[in-house]
Amino acid sequence: MGYRTNTGKKFSHTTIGRLLRDPAAKGMRRANYSTGDGTNIVMKPESEWIMLPCEPIVTEELWEECNRILDEQEKRKTPSSKKALHLLAGLVHCECGKKMYIYHTAPVYKCRQCKRKIDVEDIDTIFHEQLKDFFLTETDFKSAEQEKGIEIAEKETLLENSRTELAKLKKKLQEMVTSDLKEKCQRSDSESYMHPLKNRCSK
Repeated sequence: MGYRTNTGKKFSHTTIGRLLRDPAAKGMRRANYSTGDGTNIVMKPESEWIMLPCEPIVTEELWEECNRILDEQEKRKTPSSKKALHLLAGLVHCECGKKMYIYHTAPVYKCRQCKRKIDVEDIDTIFHEQLKDFFLTETDFKSAEQEKGIEIAEKETLLENSRTELAKLKKKLQEMVTSDLKEKCQRSDSESYMHPLKNRCSK
């Protein structure tokens, strides 16, 4: 079975790292250095630690060299992030406003807040259908461009017809104004001529 922990479990990378960094190996046992529930351990500030002498199992030089190597290895590490197995993982929001995730192996987006579930396949299908509206093939683009060209040509023709009609209306209005002024002038001249004759007849 090999070496095991006090509880009979296999040594994990975290446990081995914690043992290698424990100064008890070089003769200094720490007390009051951490807090937690046994599973999630949080280190306290070094100012709160209590250091007590104990029997060393390695020299201080060996312990320091081992920890120096561990420090260098940690510096070279690149933080690893879990790759999303599903296209919209962490991007789907529930009606309550909370994000929906895929837990375990069930192919559903689930909201922890209100327990709603949506099949992954349904969400992916909706997304792909919506995505089609954002991409056009070259044929679609040419067709759309041709339709726009026809529409622009029709509007240009309509604009030109409107301009022609407006010019005709202006001309007709000018003719009406000119005709009206001419008629008034003729009426005025006629009254000026007839007024003396009326005066003579009355005498």
